[in-house]
Amino acid sequence: MIGIGKRWHSRALSVAMSIAVAGCASNYENMTADEKLLHEQSDSFVEENVMGGAATGAIIGTVLGALLGAAIGGDATSAGYGAAAGLGAGAIAGGVDGYLQAKEAQEGANQVLMARSVAEDVRKDNQKLEAVLQTTTRVVEADKQKLTRLQEQIASNQITLDEARDKAASVRENSEVIEDVLSDAREQRDKYVDARSRLIDTAELDDEINRLNSEIAELERQLASLNASLELTDLAS
Repeated sequence: MIGIGKRWHSRALSVAMSIAVAGCASNYENMTADEKLLHEQSDSFVEENVMGGAATGAIIGTVLGALLGAAIGGDATSAGYGAAAGLGAGAIAGGVDGYLQAKEAQEGANQVLMARSVAEDVRKDNQKLEAVLQTTTRVVEADKQKLTRLQEQIASNQITLDEARDKAASVRENSEVIEDVLSDAREQRDKYVDARSRLIDTAELDDEINRLNSEIAELERQLASLNASLELTDLAS
């Protein structure tokens, strides 16, 4: 459990730093409205997934705190000690084990209710990812048109290849943002699939995981299309 906690803390710190760096590095003034939205949705998706680990620890901590407080003595002071100890234990909980422990605490170890609760979590992620996908589709289409224009300007000697590559920097950045979302979406999907394997009555959960897989596949298609355009126009770097 301690190893899991350390990995979660390291990941949370890494993501927080990457978000801060990305915010500083990105010139929002030069972005289109859709590009700004894509960056915001990406940051939110990544951050909320990491915060899900903190929420899991908080739930476990609350439950353990109540149990420990009762065991110690049941008064206000004992409850305080129990809460502190519980939060410490919850803080190191993470991964699928910690996630399911939180669900078990919430639903009283009722497997049917646990499966429904996990399905609701996937449904919420699907809603967020669907919004990202809609934005991505518009951004990718606009970027491909931009690359075509740059290629035409190169062919007519209006700009040099190096100048075109500079102008295509925003397209490459958009590609990286989409890849970040995909990475976290795949990680979340794998977590849900693992959780699903430990539950019963998963029909509703299976439907949501299938929907998540479809959204991931479409994001992968959009990213591959954009990267192919970058390669074809020789503006990938």
